Amino acid sequence: MPPGEGLAISLALPLAADSSQWGLVPLGVGVAVVRAVADLGVEARLKWPNDVLVGTRKLCGILAEVVDGLVVVGIGVNVLQTAETIFPTGVSMAMAGAEATREQVVAAILNHVAELWVNLADDDGWPLLLGSYRTVCGTLGQRVRIYADEQTHVEGQAIDIADDGRLLVQVGDQITAFASGDVYHLR
Repeated sequence: MPPGEGLAISLALPLAADSSQWGLVPLGVGVAVVRAVADLGVEARLKWPNDVLVGTRKLCGILAEVVDGLVVVGIGVNVLQTAETIFPTGVSMAMAGAEATREQVVAAILNHVAELWVNLADDDGWPLLLGSYRTVCGTLGQRVRIYADEQTHVEGQAIDIADDGRLLVQVGDQITAFASGDVYHLR
């Protein structure tokens, strides 16, 4: 990414002792990013598990890793790139019509992540997070191809998000849960 055009943010968030919810953290951060960019005038959707899309183009990627009782979440946002400086399948905030600075994007994301984290302290926080994720997830209802590795893939209908954040895909009469994988929306 050309210097000064995008953002690379890392957040270290404390984890609850219940490891069944760790996989929900990047999904929650995705919801926070969608809300943040909406505040700045860009309508986005989530592609399970870790991409923020404007239409079919990638605005942001989110990765997470558990390290010493923390989940470290990396967020990469395209902010000021142009058609000449962005990768072929990408879009930036500027290209989507936002007149936001990188500082405004960081502030909006941090505010929404902080709000999310406070809400997760409530007993109803995790179920509410899943409901919010389902609302902004563009993968649900789509016919998808998921690659578990470079050679193995499954095609089916993305039908829901499990309570632990896995994507539920119906293939024929069977429902398979995916904890990770490269997802392609099919037409």
